[in-house]
This record gives sequence, structure tokens and C-alpha cells, in this order.
Amino acid sequence: MAAETTIRPANPDDLAAVDAAFGGPETPWRKADASTLLVAYTDGEVSGAVLVHPDLSRIEPADPDLPHSPAIQALAVAPAYRRLGIGAALVRAAEELARSWNGQMLWVLAPVSTDEAVTGLADRLGYEDWGNGIRERAGTPYRLLVKIIDPELPGFDRWDAWDPRNVAGLLAGVDATWWVAGGWALDLWHGEQTRPHEDLEIAVPRERFDLVRAALDGYRLYTAGNGQVRPVGPADQPPLDRHQVWVCDPTVPAWRMDVFLDAGDADTWAFRRDPEIRGRRVDLHGRTDDGIPYLRPEVVLLHKARLLRDKDRDDFDRALPALSGQSRRWLDAALARTLPDHPWRQELTTDRS
Repeated sequence: MAAETTIRPANPDDLAAVDAAFGGPETPWRKADASTLLVAYTDGEVSGAVLVHPDLSRIEPADPDLPHSPAIQALAVAPAYRRLGIGAALVRAAEELARSWNGQMLWVLAPVSTDEAVTGLADRLGYEDWGNGIRERAGTPYRLLVKIIDPELPGFDRWDAWDPRNVAGLLAGVDATWWVAGGWALDLWHGEQTRPHEDLEIAVPRERFDLVRAALDGYRLYTAGNGQVRPVGPADQPPLDRHQVWVCDPTVPAWRMDVFLDAGDADTWAFRRDPEIRGRRVDLHGRTDDGIPYLRPEVVLLHKARLLRDKDRDDFDRALPALSGQSRRWLDAALARTLPDHPWRQELTTDRS
């Protein structure tokens, strides 16, 4: 960035200059509030600006899944001042502003086709695609990118996950029912590791979470969901609308484990998205020869069916030949209730190899 460039919070007199440089009838600059606008000046001219909204959910109020977190609503650098580092400096200034609002994350509304430079810049600065596809606002398609800006938290992708045997040792004295879930559960059922695992998930009945938490002294716990993480204090209960707790190891720092808060109780498992899908835990859980408990494959695949990522499809393909007839029928019936048009249903009922 040129030495003559300064970035500062806007004052009311800056609004007209920013609108003249970057505005238009459908752009957010025209409605900008000086309290959330940062302006870059180079040699006395407006060279860039970033508009930071304190609450992403208020930008798109019709979407209940958006978090109450700060977001970069618009970012611009004048053509004559590009490739000088001004865009990166504006994003970093936006991060500082978001931290002053006690924001743990900063989001970016990144246009898909109209300004690929914004997406590229955000990627270089550590922002990640939230993964919920292309959205549209005021006729402009965009993606949501996000970055953890709290210095005490690892990034979303900074996992150094335990393996199931680590967790079995950690929870050996816990008087609570728990099970390995997700892809690791399938591999425990297979009897071998079939693919790399970037994380580790276990499941525990919500009502027994305190017993598991007691074994995690020294680790920091955060609820996770809707693209945000929130600390869980020693005396706090995870909110009922949050169903995952991430375990952070502050000595690394990295995420070690994802704890699913199950519906049901110690004896009965229930599917959170449809509690009528339920069964005795003793029938829906297995155990390795060395005693590690895991969710049975039909239950794991039911959870995976909604997202249907490449790894979920691969997990299904590996598991299908070894699924018993009873497991196939159970999974097909559960999908019939929750995802009746799911492509796995035909394979479950026709492939008997």
C-alpha cells in the first residue's frame, strides 16, 4: 500500500465522495451509514471503501439461518489505485472494526461474476466459502465467505482431530453413554480405516452432556451452527437450537472433536429431524473388539443422506455391500419419511450383492 494512503472511519462529508466514486442507484454505498463505513484516501482522493454491517441477519432478514455476526457488505478500490494493497488493508481494517463490536467472525458477501477480485482477495486473507451455494441480492449473485477473527479461536478448517482411541481413553471413566459418529463410525464398523478423516464426531444424549463435559477440563467448548461458534461456559447449557459442541485445544490451538447432542435418552435413540424415527440404542449401536462404541452404519448414513457430499456418496458405496437386509430396510424406511426421493432408496432395495 502506498505510504500516502490512510484508512479511517467515514464522517458524513465522506458519504457523497464515496457515492460519487463507487455508487449507483442499486449499490449499498448510496444508503451507507458513516458509522459502518471505512474510507481509504490516497493523495487526497478516495481510493477505496469498505461497508461493514454489524449484523448479517439484518441484511437478509428473510433467511433465518444467517447468523448475528458482522459482515462486509461492499468493498471497492478505485481502478487507478488497484494492486497497491489497499483492498487487503481495507479488509483488515474491517476485521478490527468487527472485533471492536465483539465479533468472533466476519462474513463477506462476495459477488460471483461481477467482481472476482473480491473473492480472490478474501481467499488470500483466509476467508472460506460457507458452502451454501449461490445467493442473490438486488439482482447480484454472490457467495457467503467467512473467517474467524477472534485471536483465541482456530480457523474453521484448523482441525487436529483425535482418533477414536484417544477419545475412548479420555472418556473411560465417564458414566455416560456416548458413541463415535460420522465417517469414523463407519470405519470402526468396517474394522479398518477406509479414508482420511479431517475431524472426529461423537454423539451423546443432550441430557448427559454434563458428564462428558466434566472429562474435558482444560479444553474450551463452543457451540457450532449456522456458520458461527459461541463459547459454552462451565455453568452454561448449550442452547436448544444448537446441536453440536466443538472441542478446542488451546495449547495447539486446533479443534479436536465435534460432540453431537442427541435427541432421546440413555436408552432410546431418536432422529433429531424426525423424532418419530427412533429405536433402542442397544439395537442401533455397535462396539469394536476393544470396546469403542459407535453408531451403526444405517444411522450414520441417515445423517449423511441430507448433504450428499462426495465423501458421503463414497461412504454409502463402501457400506452398501456389507449392510444386512435389516439395516437396508431400516434406512430405506427412514429415508421414505424424511427424503422420499433420495437416490439411495433404489439402491437399498435392488442391490443385494
